[in-house]
Amino acid sequence: MMHKIKLPKRLNIISIDEIIPCLLDKRLNPLHKKVRYDCSQLIWIDPIGMTVFFNLIKKLQSLNIQQSITGLDNQNKDPLKFMDDSNFFKEILGKTLRENASPRDTTIPIRMVEHKESYHWVENSCINWIAKRTNRNPESLAELKLCLYELFNNIKDHSSVNSGCIFTQFYPRKDKVSIALADFGIGIPNRVRTVCPNLSDTEAVLRALEEGFTTKTSHRNRGVGLHLLAQTVTNNEGTLTIRSGSAKILHHKDGTTPFEMSQHYPGTAFLIELSTANFDTSLTVEEDFEW
Repeated sequence: MMHKIKLPKRLNIISIDEIIPCLLDKRLNPLHKKVRYDCSQLIWIDPIGMTVFFNLIKKLQSLNIQQSITGLDNQNKDPLKFMDDSNFFKEILGKTLRENASPRDTTIPIRMVEHKESYHWVENSCINWIAKRTNRNPESLAELKLCLYELFNNIKDHSSVNSGCIFTQFYPRKDKVSIALADFGIGIPNRVRTVCPNLSDTEAVLRALEEGFTTKTSHRNRGVGLHLLAQTVTNNEGTLTIRSGSAKILHHKDGTTPFEMSQHYPGTAFLIELSTANFDTSLTVEEDFEW
């Protein structure tokens, strides 16, 4: 039997919670053999909403779930054009919706990146691209580069699939860059509870943000963890949103705000939003990372 999902009018980090529990249980088992998504009422989709939706479809594809998408007749609707120009439909359906669809100068097209190729992607596809768009020297983005390395390290540590979906959007009028990354794995809370077993999901993510925290015992791991991400966000007047389990964490220069969500998010989603006006260039010493 076909299970129908009508996408909400605005697809973002909150409204995506309406979809995932209908299709995957907490152990990432599919709940239906056939799924149809209806995009007819979609009027807005942001980078993290598109990234999580893309990752969800890819996850179900890997489980051999039949999927289809309807409501694509008005191909000039802004959210559909944005998705089309971001290679969403090309990656999912094998072709774009519009003949003239092509990646915009302000986006790095959406895709799955495996951990083994993440170093190359960060260095060549992301940092050099941001440097060019913001008229910066790539060396001035050393702190951001380390953050992206750490994001992929977190996928390796917290995910059983060893890959994540990533999308990058630059807003030149706002001097802002957004990087959305999502994976389906055991999630940050479950990983943290391997060393701190009595923490709630929210407490576990907050613990992972603390300086020096690590779930590893290797002497090569310096325990920079998610603290480096939070620090970079603070340095660059941005925000960091983390969604994992029942936890949603919002971090910015004025502090960290935890939210306990009613829905369970299997895996982890990150949204990094940074001001490009004053990238911090003080961090120039390379850290040791395990790959």
